[in-house]
Amino acid sequence: MPLITQLRQSIPDALRHSQVPREWLGRWLRIRGSLGGQTEKATSRFLKAYYHSEKTTNLAPLARRIQPVVRAGHLAPLDPPRRSEVSRTLLVKAPGPDGERGVILSYFEYNWHRLLHGIPDWEAFSKKYTLVLLPSWSPTNYEILAHLAARTPDGVPLYLQPANHREREKLATFHQSLRLVDGLACDWVHPRYFEPLPWEQRDIDLLVVSNWAPFKRHWELFHTLSRMPANLRVTCVGQPDSGKTLADIRALQRSFRAPQSIEYLESIPIDQVTALQCRAKVSALFSRWEGGCVAAVETLMAGAVLAMRDDARIGARAHVNSETGVTFLRHNAPDALMRALETGSQLNPRQWAIDHISSDLTMSRLNEQLKSDSLKSGLPWTEDLAAMCYRPYLTFSDQTAYERLAPAAAELHDRYPLLFAEGWLESAKK
Repeated sequence: MPLITQLRQSIPDALRHSQVPREWLGRWLRIRGSLGGQTEKATSRFLKAYYHSEKTTNLAPLARRIQPVVRAGHLAPLDPPRRSEVSRTLLVKAPGPDGERGVILSYFEYNWHRLLHGIPDWEAFSKKYTLVLLPSWSPTNYEILAHLAARTPDGVPLYLQPANHREREKLATFHQSLRLVDGLACDWVHPRYFEPLPWEQRDIDLLVVSNWAPFKRHWELFHTLSRMPANLRVTCVGQPDSGKTLADIRALQRSFRAPQSIEYLESIPIDQVTALQCRAKVSALFSRWEGGCVAAVETLMAGAVLAMRDDARIGARAHVNSETGVTFLRHNAPDALMRALETGSQLNPRQWAIDHISSDLTMSRLNEQLKSDSLKSGLPWTEDLAAMCYRPYLTFSDQTAYERLAPAAAELHDRYPLLFAEGWLESAKK
């Protein structure tokens, strides 16, 4: 493999994923904000500084700057969202009598933006519904969070389940209205959709499920494969993203001279992806930075060994242990993956995932937290949350919940027709 090909990818990659320049950018933005007085522009700089910073010594002073402005509502207005109607948002509990609040789960930050734009009477909405936010990335969008906190009445909690445990302290420091939920935003996969094959019947050595975007770092996959046996059975599943296509990925494989005859599959249905995961011995993720990564949890439920970078800033990295998978860095990736193929039959990723992070467990913990908080605040709790999971987006585990919650969903449509389009509850799973 030409050295220049590797350097063209690895040098920008190292700079892009280093926290050092992010911390310095955060400090610079904080200084710029301090010189800007009590202006919306200064606050925007503080919010950007908060996004880029991780050190507690930097976060606490920034939070002290931001919180009074949020309390006063002196924030730069957000641009209108490109679309008005929410997606990937699910009503899991209907409002009840005597002030019993309904519960809405909203996945992806752009949907939080749409909620802000589409609900003019936020105080009235907050008295009727509890909002649980599920971020798609870490760090999440702190500008949108600031607007949500500013709109939420005092004493009303705004629940959020982090995409990464590493962000918990940062989120807790940001604003007192945020109430963090146990678990991770990727921990919503139900085991019933997976029928794992026995190890000896699995005919895919290495599976990679991702999109074709650069942050998925296919270049390191091919760099790794170029140092592994040519007869390795490799399947790569993805879809176009960020301007990158399957043709770009194939060209990348050629440039790194990965010798395997890779099976490429693009934009296939979720059931087909699940079948592949159940046939795979090892499923690898080469990203260094993203959100929770639902595909990683699906891998575990399918009984495949999960392989991730040891330094991955991804929520599901917390789920890689002696029962579930292996970690690697660029220099030892081939050895780590070959070791996983040799010893993977001794691991038990599916059972560990069922015991620790299944969607039913995640929902049970959320239900107990919201129920306890409601009762402590003097509000009734007469009905539990409807169980949900990702498939691949939000859907009810019990399909009868759609019929049961249809009246409350229709009421939301009548009240906010541009935000909750007709049939919005059913469309959440699409």
